[in-house]
Amino acid sequence: MPRCGSAAVQRHSQGETSRHVGSRADDQTSSISSPVLQQLLALQRPANQDEVSQILSAELCSWRGNPRLATVVLSGLARHRLPCMARQLLTFMLGSHVETNTFHYNMAISACGKAGQWQLALSLLGSMLDTSAAPDTISYSAAISACEKGRQWQLALCLPSSMPARRVSRNEISFSASISACGKGGQWQQALNLLSSMSDIRIIPNVICYNAAISACDKGGQWQLALCLLSSMPDMKVAADEISYNAAVSACEKSGQWQMALSLLSSMPGLSARPDEISHNAAITACEKARQASGVRRCTL
Repeated sequence: MPRCGSAAVQRHSQGETSRHVGSRADDQTSSISSPVLQQLLALQRPANQDEVSQILSAELCSWRGNPRLATVVLSGLARHRLPCMARQLLTFMLGSHVETNTFHYNMAISACGKAGQWQLALSLLGSMLDTSAAPDTISYSAAISACEKGRQWQLALCLPSSMPARRVSRNEISFSASISACGKGGQWQQALNLLSSMSDIRIIPNVICYNAAISACDKGGQWQLALCLLSSMPDMKVAADEISYNAAVSACEKSGQWQMALSLLSSMPGLSARPDEISHNAAITACEKARQASGVRRCTL
């Protein structure tokens, strides 16, 4: 397998964050059993603001005393991919003088990401600047993720550039979302530029960042670069997983490199990744395209 370091890749292509309330298991359980959430979910969609406000009005006193209760409902709306209703909930809170904090907006932006509503995600992110809810790393990462799912790679690149001015630090999550967006937009050079730029601000890429970059190379028909990235991961003390190898095998398959696809497949059992249906199918397809019946048999043994 060819090896290359970060310099070679570059030549080819020029404490509240962890306490995200909506991601906690207890909040997820609460939102599932929340009567308010169930009433909102029962509304015929698209629901209008008056219908949503009527349901929420009974919660005013409790939400004013404990804004975290609103976060639980927003978490449920995010999981059900209901960004418009999440925005209506925020509108109600603002109009009723209920505290709206960063957690609330993050959940609403997350709902946008899950539903691919990148325009609404950017609108919510921008509206945070008019409130006391300052955007944080999660806010930006969720908005970048929404742009990624909406295949808006240019916006996914532009958003991070505004983070320093807001005194918001970038992290692996925001980088991986931007890299993935570039990959989906066919911009493998931009994806690799982003990956190599992480060291400039002392952020070590994790396996998700590498997987997004390898996938970008796969989509761009750059099988050699995909293998270079895969082989450079141990030097960065990043353990490749099934997704890493599957993307590399897929890159080899698309470029007709059936021998390399088989080599990768056979090397997986001795490493941290196990071949699965995706990796086997990609290797088989590579052999079939090259009319290598013996290779197909090796894949099915």
